[in-house]
Amino acid sequence: MNWIFLSLSAYLMWAGVTVADKYIITNRIRHHYVYMTMLMQISIIVAVALVPLVDFYLPPWRIIFWLLLAGALAVAANLIYIKAANSEDITRINMLFSIIPIFTLLLAVFFIDEKLSFAQLTAFIVLVVGTALACFHVGAKQITVSNALPMMVVVALFYAINIVIFKFVVESISYTNAFIWGTFTYFPFAHLIFFSKKFRTQYRFTLAKINTATTVWLIGIGVVDSLGALVLASALALGPATLVNALNGSQTIFAFILALVITLIKPVLKEEFDSKNLFLKFLALVIITFGTVILNLPQ
Repeated sequence: MNWIFLSLSAYLMWAGVTVADKYIITNRIRHHYVYMTMLMQISIIVAVALVPLVDFYLPPWRIIFWLLLAGALAVAANLIYIKAANSEDITRINMLFSIIPIFTLLLAVFFIDEKLSFAQLTAFIVLVVGTALACFHVGAKQITVSNALPMMVVVALFYAINIVIFKFVVESISYTNAFIWGTFTYFPFAHLIFFSKKFRTQYRFTLAKINTATTVWLIGIGVVDSLGALVLASALALGPATLVNALNGSQTIFAFILALVITLIKPVLKEEFDSKNLFLKFLALVIITFGTVILNLPQ
C-alpha cells in the first residue's frame, strides 16, 4: 500500500484524536496529566491485544535500547503536548506541529550530513513563517504570542527524534513488532508520574468520578490513537522518514476543518474563531500547506 496514503490516514486519525483531546480536557476530565496517562495505559492494552495476532518476537537488545529511548521521548512529548493543549486552541496546537518537519530536516543535516536542496530550504522558511503566524492571538487592543510555543517546540523535537528512531527500527524488525514493543516501552516511563502524591490523588479522584460516556470516549480515543501510530509505523517501513514527517501538515488541515465544523455546530472546544483570529489562522494554514507541498515535491 502507498506510504503517502498510509501517512495521510495516520495524520487524519491523529487530527481527530487531538480535537477529541481538547474536548475531553475541556468538558470531561479536567486533570490533563491524568487523562494522558489513561490514554497511554489504553495504548499499552491495545498493544498487548495485538500480540497473538502477529508474528511477535523479541528483537535484538540494541533495537530494544532505541525503542526505550523513543518511548521515553514519546511519553515526555505526550505529557508536554497535553499541557500545551490545555492552555491553547487545538487548531493552533496542530499548526505548531508543523515544526516537526523542520526538526526532521535539521536532524538530517546535522546527523547524517544531508544537504538541503533549494526546495527544502524554501519549504523550511515557509513553514517557519506559517508557524510564527499561528502563534499570534489577536485581541481587542493587542496582539499576544501563544504561551504554548516553547512547549510545542520541545514536543516537536521529541516527536521528530522519535519518528527518526522508528524509521531506523523498522529497517531491522517488522513495523507491527516495532509498534508493539515501542508501546510497551511506555509502561515504565508513563508510570513514573505516580511517584507524585498529588498526581495519585488526582488519578484516584478521576477514576472514581468517571462515567460510562467518558469511559467510551477514552477507549475510542485510545484505540484510534494507537491505530494511527500503527499505520504511521507501516508508512515509515515503506517510505522515507523525512517525507512521512513532511506530510504532517495534512494533520493541521484536517484538525482545522474538524474543529471549525464542530464549533459551528456546537462550541464545545472554546476555539478563537472570531473574524480576526479566524483570518490569521486561515492565513497560517495556507502558508503551512504551501510549505508542506514544497517539501513533498520531487527533489
